Amino acid sequence: MKVLSIDIGGTTIKYGEVSEETTIETLNVASVPTSGSSEGIINTLREIVNASDADAVSITVPGVYDKQRDLVIFGTNILLTGQHIVKSLNTHKKVLVENDANAAAFGEYAFGFEQQPESMVMITLGTGVGGGVILNRKRLSGKITATELGHIAIMVNGRQCNCGNKGCFEKYCSVSGLIMTYQEISGNSADISVDEIVSLYKRGDINAIEAFDYYALCLAYGIVSVINLITPEYVRIGGGLCEIAECYMDKTKEYVEKMVFPGFKGVTDVSIARLKNSAAVLGGLEMIKSEIGFC
Repeated sequence: MKVLSIDIGGTTIKYGEVSEETTIETLNVASVPTSGSSEGIINTLREIVNASDADAVSITVPGVYDKQRDLVIFGTNILLTGQHIVKSLNTHKKVLVENDANAAAFGEYAFGFEQQPESMVMITLGTGVGGGVILNRKRLSGKITATELGHIAIMVNGRQCNCGNKGCFEKYCSVSGLIMTYQEISGNSADISVDEIVSLYKRGDINAIEAFDYYALCLAYGIVSVINLITPEYVRIGGGLCEIAECYMDKTKEYVEKMVFPGFKGVTDVSIARLKNSAAVLGGLEMIKSEIGFC
């Protein structure tokens, strides 16, 4: 069976056809820009689905999805709230919709380990911050998609989040969170990209170095909250910002080791996801296998 796996992100929609024979090395992922409207996103999904001869379709969305009602209940960073994804596609193919970070966790769990652990948490860093949890070798889920880790509070009365609350993990460790941190530290509100901040960091710019140090601290706050609650064997970091891990990961691990509950020190391995930013695409295959089944 061939599965079309589509990962809707805030910046791009990634997609690829996968099968049981697909490996990390053979995975071929294409991408198109994410439209700024719900109608545009749905039209893009239709085009991708209609152009594929896959037997089933897996779609991951950055938000909370009600599986029974086929309804995106809330999407913080993408205009899909209130959309019925499966109904909108109007296809005869089998379709499964899941939260993107949950799918990424499933993909990393299935493909990212030589021997699959009992538990792991995937944290995705990109346009937003997401998370997925594997406990007792099973993906944590329910009637609606679970684990909005990006909206745990890491700062009291902190930055205003699009979800309506303040101090959310996402407002500090997403792309916009990193940019905002640099702007605050440098005192310069001019537009700047993550790539530019990375370039400044590599050139020894003190503001960029301080920005990434603060980013590492905030990321550690989120990771420590997860470890203290779940105590997984692994915390894996994915999403687009995992590609610049050399700027913050060592510091993050130092902060985690200092802050985690004393009894949990050394219990959880914190590292970059083996699948990096492609975990959700491969996770789509695993979700189809586990929830719909192969013909």
